[in-house]
Amino acid sequence: MKLYCPACDSDQLSQSKPNSQAVDFMCAKCEQLFQLKSLRSWNPRKIVDAGYEAMLRAIRADRTPNLLVLQYSSTWLIQNLLLIPRVFFSESVMRNPLSSQARRVGWVGCNILLSQIPDDGKIAVVSAGVPVLKRVVREEFSRVKRLAEIPRRLGDGLSMSSMPSGGSRNLDFLCKNSTNQRKT
Repeated sequence: MKLYCPACDSDQLSQSKPNSQAVDFMCAKCEQLFQLKSLRSWNPRKIVDAGYEAMLRAIRADRTPNLLVLQYSSTWLIQNLLLIPRVFFSESVMRNPLSSQARRVGWVGCNILLSQIPDDGKIAVVSAGVPVLKRVVREEFSRVKRLAEIPRRLGDGLSMSSMPSGGSRNLDFLCKNSTNQRKT
């Protein structure tokens, strides 16, 4: 899959080294990190993501990747590609460990709750099989990326509705324990 960087003018993302935790691609020019989740059926509420510990380390080291959510058709054609900038991730993306009978017992993953991410945090790269212009994607990414410049202390405790153009790096309400999500 050939991807361009939405954060700079580079027309190519490089694939990360095999078994890199929480990162699938990076831009050699601006060093933005990306994680790709691909699925055939679109779940507008949540995406099952990487292992919780790997994501937690990435968040704490301020190396959380931007998320690319790709939906493909039964004939492997790209239907939708959604970019969620890293500014919308926090530590509260955990779910319960797997059962004792599971193949990867003890593994703790995380869910990204797309339904809790504001529309500004969902940038279409491909919509209904039609690519969005690079210029438009890059403009949207640049606009939203500025949210990362809000000091963490300033962003703590603010709700999305009280912020003029979005949120901060520490938006804990975006992801919830998936146990609560299974009950609904």
